[in-house]
Amino acid sequence: MAKLVNCKNCGGFIAKNADSCPSCGARVNRTSVLTWIAVVFIGFMVLSALMAGMSDNPSPGVADNSSAGEVSNNIAETDATQLNEVTEVQAVPNWMYGESVDKMRDTTTYTAITTSRNNVHLSSPYSGGTDLSIIIRHTDELNNEVLFVTNNGQLWCEYRNCTMTVKFDDNSIEQYSLSRAAGGSSEAMFLDGSEELFINKLKDSKIMMLEIGFYNNGNQQFTFDTAELDWQY
Repeated sequence: MAKLVNCKNCGGFIAKNADSCPSCGARVNRTSVLTWIAVVFIGFMVLSALMAGMSDNPSPGVADNSSAGEVSNNIAETDATQLNEVTEVQAVPNWMYGESVDKMRDTTTYTAITTSRNNVHLSSPYSGGTDLSIIIRHTDELNNEVLFVTNNGQLWCEYRNCTMTVKFDDNSIEQYSLSRAAGGSSEAMFLDGSEELFINKLKDSKIMMLEIGFYNNGNQQFTFDTAELDWQY
């Protein structure tokens, strides 16, 4: 019995080797043997081209050693350059100096500033770290002044006994008198009457510890790197 297939035109049954459909008369188109051979040959050529292309290019996940070596060398050279740049940067000095000119009065103000290397944490409502700065200031009118300024909180002392405690290097503890800022600012206090002595001891010291009072937070201690103070006034 001949094998039956469906007619593509009417859907009726037709013998597989028939030339036309007995129901609708539609001609049956068959792919010749030569056509099949041509398709197989073209497919083989395409597959060969793909395989050749894959052999020329490294597979994903397989690194090209020469390229990787160049990249590694570039990274190493970049890192070395950056490291050299960092090591060549000078260390931040302990003291920062300033000079301002009042052209109207023809006067010059000189300053030297250092900030504590530690900070303290005060109780609410103050948040974040609190540090302390020492400012030495010279004008022709007032000569040398020494200020203590905080970036957070309020400096405080008793009216009749306004002092701070200081220790230079490994020397004995000393006390110095303070006075409040004339403008009423609670962020700054002035050394009262011992400016020259204090500045000279700063110039001779490397480390200084200072204890000063803060409103509602008691005495707080700060450490300063005081070496190499250059003050000629």
